[in-house]
Amino acid sequence: MLTGLTFGLGLATIVAELNAHGFHHLPPATTRMVAGSVAAAISFGLIGVALGYITRSTTAAVVAAVGWVLFAELAILGTLAPGLAKWLVSGTAETLTNPPAAGHTPATAAAVLAAYTVALLIAGWQVVLRRDVT
Repeated sequence: MLTGLTFGLGLATIVAELNAHGFHHLPPATTRMVAGSVAAAISFGLIGVALGYITRSTTAAVVAAVGWVLFAELAILGTLAPGLAKWLVSGTAETLTNPPAAGHTPATAAAVLAAYTVALLIAGWQVVLRRDVT
């Protein structure tokens, strides 16, 4: 919800500014970018929940998520295997939230991001089932 609100406020600001300068239409990909932003935010929220279940600590979940994106994806894999970047979590989210560009389609990016989300949710579910609650 916060993502939709943030994107909506930003879009309203852009529309007002463009109208003030004589531009009265938005690019055709705007609706797709709004939907992609909401879909990516929902997936990232679910990934955060899964990481919280796996680590049993909010701090550890945040450190794991930020560490993965900044170090594993951007620093290491981004320099060693840049062609792989579009298939990782950040690359799929980038495809969903940016204007159309060369690479895989938004449908493919959504499917890959959904697969990451489901895999982490299943891993979190398995950890919770095996955890001693007494």
